[in-house]
Order: sequence, then C-alpha cells, then structure tokens
Amino acid sequence: GRIRDEVQDYTLEAGMLAHRDGHVLQDLRAKLDDAKRQPFTAQPGGKRSNVTPERLQQLARQIRELEQRISLDILDSVQVICCTCVGSGGEQLEGRTFPIVILDECTQATEPATLCALVRGSQQVVLLGDHFQLRPTVTSKRAEEEGMNISLFERLTFLTIPSMMLTVQYR
Repeated sequence: GRIRDEVQDYTLEAGMLAHRDGHVLQDLRAKLDDAKRQPFTAQPGGKRSNVTPERLQQLARQIRELEQRISLDILDSVQVICCTCVGSGGEQLEGRTFPIVILDECTQATEPATLCALVRGSQQVVLLGDHFQLRPTVTSKRAEEEGMNISLFERLTFLTIPSMMLTVQYR
C-alpha cells in the first residue's frame, strides 16, 4: 500500500503477524488461499472435493474472528493510534475514545471525514494543514455546490477561530 517501508513494522498488520497467535493467522490465510485455488467439483466415484463453499466461508469466518481478537489485543496495548479520518470510524476502534486527536493535512479532508475522527470523545484537537493549498477532493458537482469542498480547517478559519502559521517547514 501507501505505507513507507520505515514505518511498516508499526502497522496493525505487522503487529498481527508478530502477535503470539500470528502464526495461526498466517496458517489460516494460507489454507484459505489454497482452498480458493481448488475447484469445487465432483470427484471420480461420486466424491466431492473437500473445498465446499461452506468450507471457504468457515475459513473466512475463522480468519475474521482471529483478526478481530488480535487487533483488539494490539489496540489495547498501544498509547498512540495512527489512521485515516474515515478509518477512525471503523469497527476496530468501536467503543474507544481519543481525548487528543491530531489531524494532519486536514485541509485536504472533507468536513464529514474529519468529523469521524472528532466524535470519539476528543477533548483536545490539533488541525494541521494549509487551507491556501489543496482543498478536499470532491467528485460530485452537487456535493461541491453544497460546500463539501470546504474543509473543517477552512471553515473554522473563516469563522475567525485563531490559527498559527509555521515559520519553519520540516520535510
């Protein structure tokens, strides 16, 4: 994906594979991949292949349940969670609150996407971005006409909420 190599080891997926049950997860994923490659056909002598649609569903369900359990273990053990705005509304983070939320490049996010991250108990919010640069990408003409191409950062700036400009840019 779009994750830099130097931070790859800190992703949830890497944590899942390094988890004490990561080897079980890898085995189940390999079994599912193998099962998907085997056709579901009648065998000579009236026997059917071991790979039934039900078996595929069972393996997929086992993988989902194990991934969920491992994810919860990992998320319970960390102090910082980095994700996209929309990802913060995902079921893996259901029931969690985030008193401090830092939104990087928030001027490129639509307001509803930004709100996904803020409705989880945020008490302190830091919005980072430059509203004079890229706006949110909105492909619907109607949504754009309704103001969906304006970020929360830009809206708050327009309402004269104080903001600060950096004097040094770090890249």
